Amino acid sequence: MAGFWTQLIDSIVSMPRTFAPVATNDPLATLMLLVGTVLMALSIGFFSYVSVRAVIAGFLPAPSSGASHRP
Repeated sequence: MAGFWTQLIDSIVSMPRTFAPVATNDPLATLMLLVGTVLMALSIGFFSYVSVRAVIAGFLPAPSSGASHRP
């Protein structure tokens, strides 16, 4: 299992070195790479936020029905 994590970290670290020639080749390629990075970051961030909220909500008591609530 440690080999998996080592390979994953190595892959993440080597990505900028791999994509640098592609990004510097053409301005459109740079723009597409940046847009893709932003979209992935937003997607991962949103999914992480929703997942953490769901886990936290599982430990909180359910709200009351509101019958005893007075305005």
